[in-house]
Amino acid sequence: MLKFKVKCVFFIFSGFVLLYGFCHDSADRGVSEQYLFDFTKNDEVDAWQEQSDTVRDVGMSKAVLVIHKNMGFRRAIFFALLNPQLNGAGFAGIRAIRSYDLTGYTKLQIMCRGQGQNNGFKVILRHKGLNDEPNYSFEQYFQFSFSVAYDTVLVPAVRLLP
Repeated sequence: MLKFKVKCVFFIFSGFVLLYGFCHDSADRGVSEQYLFDFTKNDEVDAWQEQSDTVRDVGMSKAVLVIHKNMGFRRAIFFALLNPQLNGAGFAGIRAIRSYDLTGYTKLQIMCRGQGQNNGFKVILRHKGLNDEPNYSFEQYFQFSFSVAYDTVLVPAVRLLP
């Protein structure tokens, strides 16, 4: 069970990803759903910041999150250009610094679909406003399939490891 307040939601993606109802946590035992982000409605991408390997001198990767909207749908699209370097640089991600009380919630549900060369994701939750190193974060890697339909990925709270 998630027993803490989340200050920062951070995703690291590889490839091109279409995001729908970007992320919401789901609960058991009578706790209602709480959407963290739902880009099909009014959520915007302004709160999201790029977190890529360009923080290092040799970093050359890039991450961008944009809203894609037409008459039939609205969603967020994440673009990532990964340019791995010999010294280990090679990541592209985005993060949003917001506070949530997730007490009582048991899992995080992410709806997404993608295309590209890599289907690997990492979600990072930071505790009580401690947004940067060396503070603890809770992380989980997951994968999704490449298809026309959206994947629903469930990340149980017990798998979010410090």
